Amino acid sequence: MSTITPYQAQALNISKHISLVANAGSGKTFVLSKRFVEIYLRQDLLIEEIVAITFTDKAAKELYKKISQEINDRLVIQGEDFEKLDQLRRQLPSANISTIHSFCSRVLRSFAPEVGIDVNFSLLTGSEMNDLFELTVNEFITKNLVGTDYTEDLKSLIRIIGSKEKLTDEIKKLFDKRDTMIQLYHGLYIYDYQIIAENIKEKFIGQFKSVFQYDIDELFSSIEQINSQVLSADPKNKYALIISSTLDKRKKQDFIEELAQLFELLESFLIKTGTIRKSGYTSKAKGLDFSFYENLESSLKDILESKLNKESFGLLQYSAKYGIIVSKITKTIFDLYQTKKRKKSLLDYEDLLIFTKELFSNEEVLSVLKEKYKFIMIDEYQDTNDIQYQIFVPLLDELKRGNLFVVGDEKQSIYMFRNADLSVFRKTNELIKSKNEPDSNLTLPHSFRLYPAIAVFTNYLFSRLFNNPNPEFNEVGYEDLICTKPTDIKGEIQFLIAKRGDEDSENEADDEIDMAIPDEEFEKFDQYELVALKILELVNLENDKISLSDIAILSRKRSAFEQIESALIKHNISYQIVKGTGFYQKQVVYDLYNYFAFLLNQSDDIALIGILKSPFFNFSDLDLLKIASYEGKNFFQKFKSYSVEDDNIKSAIDKLMHSIAKVNELSIHELMMDIVLDSNYLSIIASRKQSEQDLANIDKLIQKSREYTTLGFKTIYDYVQFLKEAITKIDDEGQGEVELGKEKVNIMTIHSSKGLEFKAVFVVECESSFINISDMGKGKIEINPIFGYMSHLPKGGNYFDGFERPPQLFLTDFIQKKKDIAEAKRLFYVAVTRAEKYLYLTADIRKKKSITSFLYLLDEVFQIEEKPQIEIDSKLEFMFMNEDEKFYSELHDVSFTIPIINTIDEKKITKIEEILEKKKLYIDYNLSGDEYPKNEFYSATKIAVFSQCPVKYHLIYDLGFNKVNELFLMTDFQYEFKEKEDESFLIPSDMKGRIIHKILELDVSPENLRDVIKEEIHNEFPEHSIFVTDTLIEQINSVVSKYYATPTYKQISSFDLYKNEYELYYKFNEDYLYGVIDKVVFDEKEKVIYIIDYKTDKLNYPKQAEEKFQNYLVQLRFYAFLLSKKYIEYKKYILRIIFIENPELEYFQEIGTDNLSQFNNYLEGVIKKIKSKEITQEKGHCSKCHFYAFDRCIMDK
Repeated sequence: MSTITPYQAQALNISKHISLVANAGSGKTFVLSKRFVEIYLRQDLLIEEIVAITFTDKAAKELYKKISQEINDRLVIQGEDFEKLDQLRRQLPSANISTIHSFCSRVLRSFAPEVGIDVNFSLLTGSEMNDLFELTVNEFITKNLVGTDYTEDLKSLIRIIGSKEKLTDEIKKLFDKRDTMIQLYHGLYIYDYQIIAENIKEKFIGQFKSVFQYDIDELFSSIEQINSQVLSADPKNKYALIISSTLDKRKKQDFIEELAQLFELLESFLIKTGTIRKSGYTSKAKGLDFSFYENLESSLKDILESKLNKESFGLLQYSAKYGIIVSKITKTIFDLYQTKKRKKSLLDYEDLLIFTKELFSNEEVLSVLKEKYKFIMIDEYQDTNDIQYQIFVPLLDELKRGNLFVVGDEKQSIYMFRNADLSVFRKTNELIKSKNEPDSNLTLPHSFRLYPAIAVFTNYLFSRLFNNPNPEFNEVGYEDLICTKPTDIKGEIQFLIAKRGDEDSENEADDEIDMAIPDEEFEKFDQYELVALKILELVNLENDKISLSDIAILSRKRSAFEQIESALIKHNISYQIVKGTGFYQKQVVYDLYNYFAFLLNQSDDIALIGILKSPFFNFSDLDLLKIASYEGKNFFQKFKSYSVEDDNIKSAIDKLMHSIAKVNELSIHELMMDIVLDSNYLSIIASRKQSEQDLANIDKLIQKSREYTTLGFKTIYDYVQFLKEAITKIDDEGQGEVELGKEKVNIMTIHSSKGLEFKAVFVVECESSFINISDMGKGKIEINPIFGYMSHLPKGGNYFDGFERPPQLFLTDFIQKKKDIAEAKRLFYVAVTRAEKYLYLTADIRKKKSITSFLYLLDEVFQIEEKPQIEIDSKLEFMFMNEDEKFYSELHDVSFTIPIINTIDEKKITKIEEILEKKKLYIDYNLSGDEYPKNEFYSATKIAVFSQCPVKYHLIYDLGFNKVNELFLMTDFQYEFKEKEDESFLIPSDMKGRIIHKILELDVSPENLRDVIKEEIHNEFPEHSIFVTDTLIEQINSVVSKYYATPTYKQISSFDLYKNEYELYYKFNEDYLYGVIDKVVFDEKEKVIYIIDYKTDKLNYPKQAEEKFQNYLVQLRFYAFLLSKKYIEYKKYILRIIFIENPELEYFQEIGTDNLSQFNNYLEGVIKKIKSKEITQEKGHCSKCHFYAFDRCIMDK
């Protein structure tokens, strides 16, 4: 929706600080992109003074694209802001749009000496960080188990935790909360243990009262009233007399003593379920009135379950001593870890935040940065934490200057396990409110995503689940969504309930839900089969066009994926797993591991056979059998002997020998690039059914090999050992990210679906629990910013008398369980609101349900047992826009039925092959001229690619099949894409070429070359400047200096009038042409324009230059056409390509206005074919195309 709603308009007020709650599908990114552009247009500032922070790199790219599109949309209008918009378009690549870690990285590189770090620091990956920290912990424990100042403390911890191995694991877990560790070391634990114990006691009392929200006198009074009634009816009642005796001993005293006395009372007053004891207590006292007690019952039940007693409070001083020991040891280990990193100039991602926070304590640095950053926008603010608050709020001088805009949705906070802290959102809201600015805490209540039935279901369910929130437990409130969809298209919700199981849930204390659905109905299908059949129904709907890519299957846990896949495979439904794990166990990783293992040791027969069978060479088992029959000490020698008789085999030997020769010449990263790109490997992988994930994994492995290369001196032996260990031990590494939008069902976790939307959503395994709720501290070390370090501790210090929970651990555990339940509700909200029109909740029915399962939450609201369906009748607010583009609201009644389905008639389901054929999901060839899209942007690159081959264009731009294309672009295989014209293909692998282009754009003088090269690498690649070496700088300096010395450069430099990186737009019929030209030189005397395009790849032979020139002629003519519309007085154009690494190779063509008239007709024809989807194969291009392998295009059936 392009028109701004009244709610969005309020959020675009850039004159004040704003905290914005953005509901699911409310157009949050739309607002962020517009706000960014508005700030630049309306404020007199540099683009570097605006900061936009996103939660993930993917979100940063999405915001970048949205801002770019917003600029393009406004440029089309060509209003009064055209020049400033054009300026913004040019500067956008240098904008501060990034994650918090990228932002901190840039800041630290600018002020590295101020925090004592190396400006050229490298970043550790997650697995590398864990390995290094684990090594540090093991070294410390092993070294200090005997004969050091730490020995007794270590032994004490090992006795409490259970073993050396468990202690190591617990310390590693604490490492995830390093900021809290540092705060405790410099805060709580600077005092004597007695003072610490008293501090903990005071904090416990305050938080206990806050959490349970009652007066202890009221509790004693209520128990006394009930007990008096029991004694009146039964004066000799055993339990009543015990309770009365305990009450008589009570006197006003220390709160802890009174609380311990209360626990003693409850053992007689309540039974294990938390209800008042009947048998032997109230059973003889008829007609008692307990109504006044009902409000206290749940609180007393919670206290009873805590199992606290008087001895527990006696552990406070022991707990303080224990915390001091843990703090001292963890701080020592942390310092050792920091020392190891500092020696190698390494930082991890948490360091980026901690050092930035430390840097901001330097008033001089902070004052500089306050001037530099004026407008700060932070997305997904509900998932931030306190350290990020302590970074951004000081930058704006506690909001006394600049402008802060935070946007998020507390209902979608689902990253508590990553230390996300909802209290930060609330704290920021209060800070903004304190500035007394009206309308500064705003909400976007509308949803452009949800159809009426989904909106009503969401409002009905979550207004009840989120009722009466308690902020102590991270509970959030709820405001009804406003729907913007038509009232007559409701959407659909169904519960797909499968077999009854006898399994118990993870928590034996869970309440029982007994759903009486006939057993025989459940025998036919499990929930995954129901999902597969329902998908086939969906894509075969006559009244709605749903493709497989419109469908997502969401689960809490990845463990569900295998069963989902089995059901989809059974019915031949294509799918892709989004953000799956097991990266190192994928076949493409095995292939490259085998290749490197063979290069390391040519006698490794297993590795050689593996790569010969792989897509690198595609040898059959029969081929391998023949090779094995030849003479030789190992398989490679046999292979060489066999190659004498077969020229095809000899080419394989040549490739292997080539790679062997490169081992000592290239870095690990360069060698991998050489292996992958000097073969048909990518093309073969691309032709497979599930190719997108494999290509994404190859891309990730290449990038990770680059990172590995930066970690000091690493040999091929080191890398093979690393891969071998990773394949064996690292099974939770995420796979490479795949592009959405292919004709495949998307399988992902609910967390991975955050920020996405799909026409149809299946939420599976609703019966599964959110977590396994268990007591904190049993053989564990818990950390809390208020209470410090906590564990179950031995009674009286005697390890043989059993262990007790200190009171602060009970309270922390109690609050955490409540937070877990609250987060389960929010996770369910995220899952439900991913659906636009169709929502299916699936489950296997079990006897017992976890209180954190979605099924339990559904039953809490709908009481679904024994119901064949659920009737919903509710009111829903709609927002519409009239003909004058004014918004108005209406309230409508919405009624619908949610059926509970446990069988689907498979005989009535059409097979997927028939559905796809009938619906022609890939290409719609039947568009009429009136239906062609208008106001489209066509770059020189797009036109050139279509000219090469329409099928290639279709694969890249229509089907988004760009991963294989990106990988080939690393070597400029056939066509060098213009990064500013085609930002979706922007990859850091072409670092050298991009920096050379930048140097030429800036017209850097020879004497300043080295300094500017280094500076530009840091500017252009802030996240990759760790790869900067003197060798790379010298390479770029040498190439550019060589070009500067040529007659070509001197001739071009002799003209006074020229433009570098010249951007041009032109309205062409109903569309727009757009191009970025490397250099345009104007010969005013002769009325000639020189169009110059730089190519930075090194050519292997002269003929290659001629081939490339011919390939780029369409692009160069496109540029000439654009220039001819703006500079009509010029009649001649010289089209020229300069090969920077081979400047002696000159190719140019002269054209005039007659040629451009013909090109006008050519352009009209190409654009018409693109719009009408005339996708024909250009056979002459096949041999040069990376989508072509083994004599066929990957589009061939």
